[in-house]
Amino acid sequence: MNVKIRKAVVTDTKEIVTINIKTWKIAYKGVIPQAHLDSLSINDKIPRWAETINNLKENRKEIFVAEISNLKGKELVGFSLGGPSHFEDFKIDGDLHAIYVLPKYWRQGIGTLLFNSIIKYFLNMKYKTMIIWALKDNSACNFYKKLGGIPKFHKTLTYCGKELDALGFFWNNLSDQYKF
Repeated sequence: MNVKIRKAVVTDTKEIVTINIKTWKIAYKGVIPQAHLDSLSINDKIPRWAETINNLKENRKEIFVAEISNLKGKELVGFSLGGPSHFEDFKIDGDLHAIYVLPKYWRQGIGTLLFNSIIKYFLNMKYKTMIIWALKDNSACNFYKKLGGIPKFHKTLTYCGKELDALGFFWNNLSDQYKF
């Protein structure tokens, strides 16, 4: 499979939202209340994601998409979003805000390619440290550990009245850990 990683453009919005929602409905089934998962709507999320993509430069963020070629043409199968960290308790440079790959493409290296694209972006921004927040019961926690993330921080998130534990995976020195 030939995977191309590129920067997102506004015409990718609907596919990014579709990836986001499809992935949430599989990855968080039994973790986040089903009522919340059932309420997710592609049409409701498109305006916010289009605005995010249109304001990437202004907000010092970047979105990368994973694109494959198949019989139907080109298809987006994943994306990653990163930018400055807003975790105010500690001085952390970058935040990997999101990384999602369609479930049928899990464990094929696409997540690692998207992760590395954000790391390269952060290194170009002279960021030294990074965090990503993940629900403690999210299977992606093993992925973050495999890539060197240390579960160092904790917070509680609430979905449909249910409190869920979240872990902040921390990377201390990106330039030492990753050489491209």
